[in-house]
Amino acid sequence: MLESSVERRLIRAARLLGGRAFKILPWVQRGLPDRLVVLPGQVWFIETKAPKKKLASHQRRMRDFLLGLGLNWATLDTPDKVEAWMWERHEEQEA
Repeated sequence: MLESSVERRLIRAARLLGGRAFKILPWVQRGLPDRLVVLPGQVWFIETKAPKKKLASHQRRMRDFLLGLGLNWATLDTPDKVEAWMWERHEEQEA
């Protein structure tokens, strides 16, 4: 499975949740995640990966920086993980 398949699933999930998944341009800043997902009342930084692929060191530093600011981050590497992330957000919206 390719990373692009995971990314397409994320785009669809964001729309189902009433939001959008904006592509972050890779040349803006090294280490930024692939997508900025904007949902009702939430903003997420999402890094998509092919299954079993790990974050590079510059991506881990960016993740730690953003998490340190109290922002939302997720690394999703399979369609099942995208689905689980989507259902967690759906349950939060329902609460």
